[in-house]
Amino acid sequence: GLRGILDIHTSKLIIDPKFKTIETKHLPAFLAIVEKDDKTGIYDYLKKQMTVPFKDVTLYLTDNHKALVVKSGLKYGLEDLKGKKIADTTYDEIHSLDDSLYVLVTRNAQFQEHYQFYNSTQHDFYAAPGDTLYGVYADTLAIVVKDGQYFLWDPAARQIKNGAYNKDGNPSFIDIFMLICFTTCLLV
Repeated sequence: GLRGILDIHTSKLIIDPKFKTIETKHLPAFLAIVEKDDKTGIYDYLKKQMTVPFKDVTLYLTDNHKALVVKSGLKYGLEDLKGKKIADTTYDEIHSLDDSLYVLVTRNAQFQEHYQFYNSTQHDFYAAPGDTLYGVYADTLAIVVKDGQYFLWDPAARQIKNGAYNKDGNPSFIDIFMLICFTTCLLV
């Protein structure tokens, strides 16, 4: 059946029962991601109108609750909460790393991952400074390979983090770092 939202204190309908699904958790006040006829949009239940019109896609709130991941088929894009397109639906994964930083991942036919970053504060896209990026760890560090040397890179600051681990680009220290991060991620 169709769903709505009822105020249990006043017994008044906040949202009339006309949607297949309604999601309000972590959204700004008076907004809901709604689904109807296999299309999703954003409904302002104070104004009783759609603020992001229904689209033939699925909308998800990002982990930082600041933007929308748009799923179309097997690909993902990014929009702001008003429905303005930030990134086309051409990515295989999109994750928020903090309040303003997103990582957008594509995979080629050989399943090699290519990472792009989006900073919503500065409204710009950029890539890591290397030939290869081995994932983003602990939300704030990535392992990059540049000219055959391994480095830790901070995507938010856009800086390589130098230290004893990268003496001569020593990959054994990086492997230990990856093992610690991987083990920590599994335990969480």
